[in-house]
Amino acid sequence: MTINDFLTLLFDKAKNGGFAEYEASYSAGKSFFVNVQGGEPEKYTVNSFVKLTFKAKRDGRIAYATTTALEPDAADFLVDQVSSNLSVLTSNDESFIFEGSESYAEVNEYSPELDAVSDADKIELARRIEAAAMAKPGIVRVMHSVVAYTQSENAIRNSKGLDLHSKNNYVYAYCIPIASDGKVANNGMEYIFTKDISAIDPEELGGNAAQKALDALHPAKVKTGSYRVVFGGECFGDLMATFSGIFSADAAQKGISLLAGKEGTKVASDCVTLCDDALSPLAPMHDAYDDEGVATVSKQVIKDGVLTTLLYNLKTANKAGCQSTGNASGNSVSPNCMFITPSDKTQAELFAMTDNGIYLTELNGLHSGANPASGDFSLSAKGYRIAGDQKGEAVSDFIITGNFYSLLKNILAVSDRITWGLPPQFGAPDILVDNVMISGE
Repeated sequence: MTINDFLTLLFDKAKNGGFAEYEASYSAGKSFFVNVQGGEPEKYTVNSFVKLTFKAKRDGRIAYATTTALEPDAADFLVDQVSSNLSVLTSNDESFIFEGSESYAEVNEYSPELDAVSDADKIELARRIEAAAMAKPGIVRVMHSVVAYTQSENAIRNSKGLDLHSKNNYVYAYCIPIASDGKVANNGMEYIFTKDISAIDPEELGGNAAQKALDALHPAKVKTGSYRVVFGGECFGDLMATFSGIFSADAAQKGISLLAGKEGTKVASDCVTLCDDALSPLAPMHDAYDDEGVATVSKQVIKDGVLTTLLYNLKTANKAGCQSTGNASGNSVSPNCMFITPSDKTQAELFAMTDNGIYLTELNGLHSGANPASGDFSLSAKGYRIAGDQKGEAVSDFIITGNFYSLLKNILAVSDRITWGLPPQFGAPDILVDNVMISGE
């Protein structure tokens, strides 16, 4: 069945099943993945996917069901499953089927040129990335030389007349080579996420990944103490991703975010402006609406250190007596595209402010060593000593401990260039932080 035929059947069954309000969210597309080892594809997959989520409202509450088959029996299953799920719901919070925002930003995230790139060309790109890494003396093998591509079409349609559609595609690549001198080994990683495959320079990507592995082959130790630390943008972005739940109104209303009741108060250093903006020119990907069909808006979650807003979906906004910020993600709340606004300071200027501090390039243990409720963290880390305004010798095998809420207040400066993670939902410039506790030798 076509998606239009399926939705017509599904909505007829929902209406006949006694639902006055209902909605379907649809996503379909294709994906490509290749990992090259020794010049040949070690793993190579090409897939297509379909997912449809149906939700319906009864007595102020909403339940969900999902299918990957657009067949008549699936329509019956969705309606029956939602009815069954509604019967066991325990929450009394009112939920909503949204009639639509007044307007939506024009967003074009689909590139026909990118979609036309052949699988053979993507495999050859992965080969060239691996070859560039292996060309560096001291690299013994490449664990991963990956090129991946995704294209998807998404739609939301409901009983209130909402009918939204979007299409996007992107490609990413990463390389993880192993350096060894016969006694010790170390890996490095370089990645890129883009909508323009010509932006992937295989020699640069593979070479940079190899150099990272080589630079840290014989790392020095760090003495225990309190340091001024520059978090690399990727590191701070990972930390933001781990603790991003504290900015959710849902978490605040459930009492698991210490930012509850703090809107309008100082929560960070003056130099911190934290945005959630899926429409920003700085963002690598853009969205015109969230999972409930609410238009996304540009917002400063923290402005000059002051918490201006939490992130809301329709349900949490109703409880708070405010408007949704367009941050519905499934039936929860999450950032669309969160980043710290860059400044005009260079990385070298931040380094010069540390008084021979530490530049962090890798954090490990974010799942086990961080407590999103309290903000506490204890993480193994790697990086480099800072010598004047330059990166010095590699260092590793140390632990950084602290609290994310306190960390925000101890930020001294941010740099002028954002680094985005993979996937690119969180981004940050290099961040200079005072009084970071390091446990080393």
